[in-house]
Amino acid sequence: MRGPDLRRPTLRLNVLRAVLCVGLLAVAARAAHLTLLDHRGAEHGERQVETTILLPPERGEILDRRGQQLAVTVKAPSIFAVPGGLQDPPATAKALAGVLGADPARVAERLSRGRSFTYVARWVTPEQAEKVQALALEGVGIVEEPRRVYPYSGFAAHLVGFANIDGTGVRGMEEQEDAFLRGKARTLPVERDARGRRLLSGAVDPYATVGGNVHLTLDAGFQADAESALDEAMAATGSASGMVVSLDPRTGDVLSLAERPAFDPNRFRDTPYKATRARLFSTPTSPARPSRSS
Repeated sequence: MRGPDLRRPTLRLNVLRAVLCVGLLAVAARAAHLTLLDHRGAEHGERQVETTILLPPERGEILDRRGQQLAVTVKAPSIFAVPGGLQDPPATAKALAGVLGADPARVAERLSRGRSFTYVARWVTPEQAEKVQALALEGVGIVEEPRRVYPYSGFAAHLVGFANIDGTGVRGMEEQEDAFLRGKARTLPVERDARGRRLLSGAVDPYATVGGNVHLTLDAGFQADAESALDEAMAATGSASGMVVSLDPRTGDVLSLAERPAFDPNRFRDTPYKATRARLFSTPTSPARPSRSS
């Protein structure tokens, strides 16, 4: 008795094996091409999960002649978002607006600015930052930014001046010595983790980007006395404005420079820009003759 003819099934099986081998070789060749020769695929993938943010540099300090700090830099939390990584932009905008006490429409407008990095709110309170962190919103993160702080509020404000939210000096010594105080900006990468959350990555030595310090001839004690005397004189005479300058008779150094009306440089965003102009401090070269130190 003859057995079944197996030649045709065997032929089909061999053809199928050959087709599979050719397919696998094609896939392997394409993968090798993308890996070794064509970097566009890898770059596209990286763009989907990575972006960068530019942080302003940390400014140096402004001090009086005895080393009293008149202007310093501290860390302040800011809220950022990567619109391309948001799952539900309207819900995200509503949640952030509730924590930040902001208009939901304005937050939604910020979240619609392209697909890459955008600030939602800058210099928020630590409590607000903690609440945003607790929301665990995909595509939303927190970054520590340098913020300029003036420990004595309006003390010597016209002479010291202030730096704006981007860390640029725009009045007084902050403006005149801006290039020396500014330091160097730094770029930090932002990546997405396995859960889709945007996280800062990489480490930067903060001391490598800090600007130089400026020491004034100003004496904080003399300045306090001058401002107090000026306030008393204005109250007694009903004056709307006034100025006091005290000099060292031996060297000509400016020991105090008081001007009224005053303003608080910590609240420069709430103060009309014209109100921050110093009538005694309006020339490129300051009579306070600052000295520099790194």
